Amino acid sequence: VPPGGETRNQTLPIMAVCVMVALLSLCAAAAAAPCPEGAAQGYLSVGQRHLMEGKFTEAVTCLKQGLKHDQPQGEELAGVQQMISMAYMQLGNHKKAEEHVRLALKSAAKASTTLRSTLTTNLGQIMFVAGNIPAATVEFEKALALDSSNTQTMVFYASALEQIGRDYEALALYSRCAALNPTYTLALSNAAAILNTMGRYAEAEVLCEQAIRVEGTHVGAILQLANAYQGLGRDTKAGEQLEKARKLSPDSSKVRAMLLLHRQRTCDWSRRKRDLGELEGLLSEQTAAVTKGLKGRSGVDLYEARVAASLVPPQAVLPWPLASQAAGEAARQAAAVVLASTATLRATMEGRVATVPEEIEEIRVGFVGDFGSNAATRMLQSLLRMLDRDRFVTYLYDVTDEDDAADVDADALLALAGKSHSIANLTTLEAADVITGDDIHILIDLIGYSAHSPAALFSLRPAPVQVSYLGYCGTTGASYIDYTLCDQTTCPAQTTALLTEHVALLPLGYIPPPSLPDQAPDLNSTARAELRAEAKLPADGVIFCWLGPLEKVDPDTFSSWVRILQRAPGSHLWLTSSKGSPARKNLRAAAAAAHVEDRMVFTPRVSYRTLTKNASQLCDVHLDTFVFGADLLTGDLLASGLPHLTYPGTSRCARVAAGIVHAAGLPDLVAGSVEEYEDTAARLATDSSALQAVRARLRATRAAGAGYFAADDQAQAVENALETMIEFHNAGQHRSFNVTVTIVEEALLLDPVLPASEDLYVIQPVEWH
Repeated sequence: VPPGGETRNQTLPIMAVCVMVALLSLCAAAAAAPCPEGAAQGYLSVGQRHLMEGKFTEAVTCLKQGLKHDQPQGEELAGVQQMISMAYMQLGNHKKAEEHVRLALKSAAKASTTLRSTLTTNLGQIMFVAGNIPAATVEFEKALALDSSNTQTMVFYASALEQIGRDYEALALYSRCAALNPTYTLALSNAAAILNTMGRYAEAEVLCEQAIRVEGTHVGAILQLANAYQGLGRDTKAGEQLEKARKLSPDSSKVRAMLLLHRQRTCDWSRRKRDLGELEGLLSEQTAAVTKGLKGRSGVDLYEARVAASLVPPQAVLPWPLASQAAGEAARQAAAVVLASTATLRATMEGRVATVPEEIEEIRVGFVGDFGSNAATRMLQSLLRMLDRDRFVTYLYDVTDEDDAADVDADALLALAGKSHSIANLTTLEAADVITGDDIHILIDLIGYSAHSPAALFSLRPAPVQVSYLGYCGTTGASYIDYTLCDQTTCPAQTTALLTEHVALLPLGYIPPPSLPDQAPDLNSTARAELRAEAKLPADGVIFCWLGPLEKVDPDTFSSWVRILQRAPGSHLWLTSSKGSPARKNLRAAAAAAHVEDRMVFTPRVSYRTLTKNASQLCDVHLDTFVFGADLLTGDLLASGLPHLTYPGTSRCARVAAGIVHAAGLPDLVAGSVEEYEDTAARLATDSSALQAVRARLRATRAAGAGYFAADDQAQAVENALETMIEFHNAGQHRSFNVTVTIVEEALLLDPVLPASEDLYVIQPVEWH
């Protein structure tokens, strides 16, 4: 969960009120200063009392009267001016508040650096609340130059940096603050929140535990510890922390949202109907709060909008069977907050973005992603291998700083790219500078709102054309993303209408086929039993499997799987999860009512490469989920020779597998209803010849390099799509379009061994936008 909510519930209120202990001491000293005439003493004392009682108009009047009756100098005058500034802040008069704190600074010109640092910090706070966050950061930096040990200034400065997308700098400040004051729980918790968004869960865990040792009821630290445990796959411990937070703050929307999402993640459907209603309510609450926050102009308004947008992040909505508009609305809210947060940074980008010549010989394409051992890396590796290197120069921008020398996928990918950069430890603006320095024409986001989201970077528009592809199947809701790549099965017209991006519809599935190693040989029954035994799977019988994350499993899908097991005696269902995950217990309990719990097999999660390497030899049929399907995993499983049975829903995330399976020449494995899905699964489990025929057809299509496995044709389609985006950009109007296959497409589906011919692709504009 992004930074926000209870994690930040102290920083901004302090900044809005602008009351600091050091300044109150100064003000009290001014009010108690000796006064020969006595009149000023009365006015200053009464003015201070009015200030503390919340009578701000009266405070201004009395304090100014005190100044007229006497002429305090130096620190005494600074104290009075600061009190007047505080009162004006509470009255919402930021201009007057800034004027008087500047007068206080002038009066304290010869005062200690500590006092001047405190006053400068307060000036930064006023600017922040007034909405001038860049100017506020300048003042905070000045304050730290005066007093480098002022931890409160560090927290204010870091919080301001977060509002404008400079998370790495904010993290450094929080860490510096925590080093100076290890008991400063707010700094510890805020640093942990940023680490969680970066996927650095172990580091976040350490900071959260440190904060909780100091303050056991710090809800923000408790929630961030739950996030860290979740990222580390320790769902039971995450649940314990969330329950602890619920007891401390039962009415918190953030706590309720995180508990609700935790139940989805752990397949706890005990209150499913209530959860669905509560999720819809939270999304409505989120939309209203973001809208209200963005209408304001102050830094506090932007902060509140950021907190609201993080209540239910867009990616968290995808596994829920809500109307597709719900996930789209969450994405639009998130994108709107990103745009507001980076407004000042965008102003610096003018004239720095590459221009695209009318006659362009070499198109520079940049990919922003996490290039570790994952499905997107494998798919991109295949695509880069097939692209015309004379026409397309590719650049990789890695958002993570993980370096795994043994990661073959990442190494192979880097070898294929023209150039690569790590932007993990750069600020948003610095990362944009790297991209503009490479004169990138098309920049492709491989992450979306998943971990390490580069949304802030893309909001700066460092490239003329920007595209969402592969890593995120939902809409980004962002005006700064021009296109998304999809296919006609995954994105029919009714689905495309819900996307904010223009759509380039590719043929034969929009997920590029993985690089194809030698096919694993068919095993005789003895060899297969031995391999299954090594994997701790049943030696005999048909094994159905779902090898994706369990958080994608919904009650309707699981009920269907249970009915399939009932109709296929001797069959088993293989699922993977972290050891000790509560999802195992919950799913077994759900299967117990149908007396099939003993036919469910759980194994620990392993690396993506290991998971897919021998899938076809261990398992017979991969079963898709109904709401949020297997997406990229589908391609690797089909390439391994494992049939994939899917029932496409109405959303894009529920249809990705259908596009791939259909393109692989297996339209009979794309069910038209839940009943057909179950009938097909039961038939394949009870009719060995039917199962072998499907597997043989899949192997033949793969061996022929036809349909989905026609890598050259897939690459040509992507190339044509990219060229068309450039063409439309130069024409001054982006639009959706088809990249279609001619009559040969039908032949490929009927005869998987038919070789792919050349020049099959035709660009056809689509009038959807």
